[in-house]
Amino acid sequence: MPPLSLVEKNRTTALQAIIAVLKIVKSKSPNISYSSLFSLLNNSLFRLRKLASVCGVSLFAFLASEKAFADQSHSSTEPKAFKSSVAHDFDSDGDIDIANANPDSGDASLIQNNFSSFDRMRLPADIHADLISGYDIDNDGDLDIVVLNKDSGDIQVLENRGSEGFSPHQASNIGQGIEGAVLANMDQQPGGEVVYSGPNIFGIAKNNGTEGFLPSSEIPTGGVAVDAFEVADIDKDGDKDVVFSKIGAPGIAVSKNQGSENFIPQELNSEISNVSDFVIADIDSDGDKDIIFASNYPPMVGVSKNNGSENFLPAQLITDDISFIDQLEVADLDYDNDLDIVAVSSESGDKYILENQGSEGFSPISLG
Repeated sequence: MPPLSLVEKNRTTALQAIIAVLKIVKSKSPNISYSSLFSLLNNSLFRLRKLASVCGVSLFAFLASEKAFADQSHSSTEPKAFKSSVAHDFDSDGDIDIANANPDSGDASLIQNNFSSFDRMRLPADIHADLISGYDIDNDGDLDIVVLNKDSGDIQVLENRGSEGFSPHQASNIGQGIEGAVLANMDQQPGGEVVYSGPNIFGIAKNNGTEGFLPSSEIPTGGVAVDAFEVADIDKDGDKDVVFSKIGAPGIAVSKNQGSENFIPQELNSEISNVSDFVIADIDSDGDKDIIFASNYPPMVGVSKNNGSENFLPAQLITDDISFIDQLEVADLDYDNDLDIVAVSSESGDKYILENQGSEGFSPISLG
């Protein structure tokens, strides 16, 4: 068994591979039951073993250490968060690959999915890579890789050259340490920007047109410090807004994008407190983005629904049977055209799927 630090840092989205397997089976056998699908996991782990072997960890450690679910969006214009690992089809062959940053060594690598095997290649990053993401920075139709050093604020683009691999561009610098970042198209111009948060800053670094980034504006928060944040078009005006939770204060707020780097802060739901994580998604399939959140005091997963008039309704309980949830992701896991929730506790290692039953609520399924 490798050192715990290696296991914890080597987050290569194991459940991404599990869910990919489940989706293949579900698409070919739509009437198969959930219990049969999950029993399949115990008998069809060849690809996961190969992936774990490439990463240098045992399958048990690989599964136990991993965040439950990775962003599956393949669109080059949707917001993409910087993480220790991200899953996208970087080589455009129809299979999901995994780009990985190792904060211990600073190395960046790409695990290429060749359907029956996984090949690992080192990426030519010149900076210490703590976090990594994928985005079409040069607007040429393929996903480039962007790496970030949290302590220094360095950001570097590795341009996707297709069969020729990735070419590093000169690194940019935010000017201070970064705690979290998202790549997104904030100004409706090609290329994308970096929305970032730090101990004393919340702002945007603009694409300078040469695959680099320059700090251009701060995002107003109404005088509160930012904890977690998401980028989403809350008011459906075509501009990406920035939704955030507050440090040391209850509530989830938004800084609405008015265009021309002008943002106006507004409270969305002041009753939600002790937020450990949240996701912006249309959980009730009405066309409006809702807030799905986890809170630990009291322990709960809940939702504050968007009423379509730029207002959010009081929080509704989804479940209070899971404690210390600090990681949430959403996806249609069972192909029934509504979004399910994956909830994970870093403290206990518990992972749950909260299966969306529509008007009947959510059914929890433990992944152990």
